[in-house]
Amino acid sequence: MQEIKRRSNLCPCGRYHMLDKIAYDYVTALRKQGANIAKIKYELSEKVKKYSEIDKEKLRELIQKWLTRLQQKLKKVGKVGGQLFYTVIQS
Repeated sequence: MQEIKRRSNLCPCGRYHMLDKIAYDYVTALRKQGANIAKIKYELSEKVKKYSEIDKEKLRELIQKWLTRLQQKLKKVGKVGGQLFYTVIQS
């Protein structure tokens, strides 16, 4: 059974665990003050060129999930800089 898992190269935490980590890292990188947004977006696009369409769609969903969570968190905290960040992400 373990040999099958090794051959299929599945993450033991779930099928989309690595995509979720990529999405989280992407959103947190954008969140940093002074982040080069164009460079971050370009690097992600280069990274996912080899992914299947299903994985790309799932990654879009996960990025949206993290952006939504961040937006909710910012509303709770009410940071001025955070609100500015959210407007940058939306544009």
